[in-house]
Amino acid sequence: MPSNSRLRPYDRNLSENDRYNLSLLANSHTTLQKIFDIIPAGLYIKNEAGQYLFMNETIKQMLFPPGVSMIGKTDEDIFPDSVVKKIRRRDLDVFKSHGGEHSATEKIPTSKGDKYFLTKKRSLPNIFEGKGDMIVGNASDITELKRAQGELDKANNFLRKINQLTPHVIFLFDLNRNFIYQTNLAFEKIFGYKGEDLTPEFWMSIISNKVRFDKKNFVSRLRQLEKGEVMIKELQYIKSNGSKVWTKNSITPFDYDECGEVSSVMVSIENIHQVKVLQERFRRKSHSDHLTKLYNRRYFIRNLRSSLTKKKPFTLLFVDLNDFKSINDSYGHDVGDKVLIDTAKKLRSVFRRETDVVARLGGDEFVVLINGGLQDSSNEPIPKKIRAQFLIPYESEDFSLGYKPSVGAVLVEHDYNITPENVLQKADQAMYKAKKLNDLQVISV
Repeated sequence: MPSNSRLRPYDRNLSENDRYNLSLLANSHTTLQKIFDIIPAGLYIKNEAGQYLFMNETIKQMLFPPGVSMIGKTDEDIFPDSVVKKIRRRDLDVFKSHGGEHSATEKIPTSKGDKYFLTKKRSLPNIFEGKGDMIVGNASDITELKRAQGELDKANNFLRKINQLTPHVIFLFDLNRNFIYQTNLAFEKIFGYKGEDLTPEFWMSIISNKVRFDKKNFVSRLRQLEKGEVMIKELQYIKSNGSKVWTKNSITPFDYDECGEVSSVMVSIENIHQVKVLQERFRRKSHSDHLTKLYNRRYFIRNLRSSLTKKKPFTLLFVDLNDFKSINDSYGHDVGDKVLIDTAKKLRSVFRRETDVVARLGGDEFVVLINGGLQDSSNEPIPKKIRAQFLIPYESEDFSLGYKPSVGAVLVEHDYNITPENVLQKADQAMYKAKKLNDLQVISV
C-alpha cells in the first residue's frame, strides 16, 4: 500500500481502503496501457465532440509526429479540412448506428506522407466522462497492401490488354470442373461466335467432321502431359457462317492436382488458314500438269505405287490421242494445246469419284487410275462413257474439230509385286494394240 507521505493534499482525507483501491486502479490502467501499446493495430477512443480520450502507441506512430499528444484534441487540430469532413461524417454515422460496427478504407495525410488505413469503429456508452457515447476504433496501416494491389491491378490490366490484342485465341480449360474460363476477343474475330458461348462441349462441336475427335480420349491424353510439354494439333473448325478455318492448337499444362496429374491446361489457337491455303496451292501446283491442271506424272506414279501396296484390284487406263501430230501441223500448237485441255475436261467428266486419279504423262498421253474394274457404280461400262465423251468435237470460234483417243487398260488383280513401270508398260502395249484394232484392249495381270 502507498505511504501517506506520497499522497497528494486532496487525497489525505481518503480512507486507507479507498487509497488502496485507487492504487490498484492506477496500476491496472498502466498495465492496460502497456498491453494496448504492443498491439499491432492502432486503438483509439473519441467522445461525441470528437476529442481523443485514449490512444495506444501504435496509432501515435501511424498518424502523428513524434512528441505530439492528441489526448483532449480533435481531428481539426492536425488534419486538413477535407480529411476532417470525411472523418466527421463517418463518425456521425457510427453514433447514429447505436453500437453497429462500421468499416472503411481511409486515406489520411501523415508526417510520413499519405497513408491508407482500414478502420473499424463502434459506438459505446462513454465510461470515461460518464455521459453520452464514445467511439472505440482500431486502424490498420494497409498502405503497402494498397500499393501492392495497385501494382497488381496494373499488371492485370497490362495482361488483359495483351490478351485482348493478341491475334491468337487463348483460354484456360479446367479438366476437373469441365469448365472453360473466359476467352479473349480473338475467339469472336476468328470463329464469329460470342466468347460467352465457349464451353468444352461447344469447343468440341465446332471441330470439323473431317477430323475424328474423341473428347474422352483427348482429355485423358491432356491429363498425362508432362511439365513443359506442348501438345500441338492442326484442326479445322466450323465458323459461325458455315465456312471452315484451319488452326494450329497449342495446349500446355497450367496446373496440377495433388496426384500430380494435369488439372487445367492453357489453350492457344492460331489462325493458319492462309498458310494452309498456300501450302495446298503449292502442293497442287507441284502435283499438277501446268497446261491441263490434271495430276502430273510424278503424282500419278506415287498413287500407282500406293495402289500396288494396298493389294486390292485396280485398273490403269492409258489414253493416247489419234493423229495428234496432224492437229498441231494443220492448226498450230495453240489449237493443239486447247485440244489437250479439252481432253482433260472430257476425262474428268467421266472419272469424277474422289478415288479416281486422272493425270497427263506428257504430250498427248493421259492415264487414269481407278479402283476395281471397268464398271462404274451404275454398272455402265466405262469405255462406253469415254467413247460418248469423245463423240463431242472440240468447238472453237472459227471451226469444229473432231478427234478420237485410243485406250488400253491393265486390270491388276493377281500380281501385286509388279512394278509401277511394268504396269505402265503393259497399259502402253494395250493402248497400241487398241490403236491398231480401233477398240479398247484390256490386259489382266
